[in-house]
Amino acid sequence: MVLRYVVTGGISSIIGSQSPVPPGTFIFEPAGEAHTLVITDDSPEPAIILFVVDGALVYLDKPVNGTMAVFEDGFSALELCRKFFRDKGLDGGQLDLRIR
Repeated sequence: MVLRYVVTGGISSIIGSQSPVPPGTFIFEPAGEAHTLVITDDSPEPAIILFVVDGALVYLDKPVNGTMAVFEDGFSALELCRKFFRDKGLDGGQLDLRIR
């Protein structure tokens, strides 16, 4: 499940409803829904979107009948953060202190 709130900019979805989604719009996406978001050509400013994700994100290599290209969850996000800390010479142990 994904909760999405459009803060600024205009977006639409290639799959499903293709109507423009203006700033201030709240969208609920049930688990299992496949779509591709695009910034509309007439967007007056860059799109800033807040996503709240419950569960994993599965990225497909193509929108219809695609195969899994990337899988992201809390563990893969944590590993990305650890890599960022290592690359910047920061103490990765600080991340572990913040995990319950």
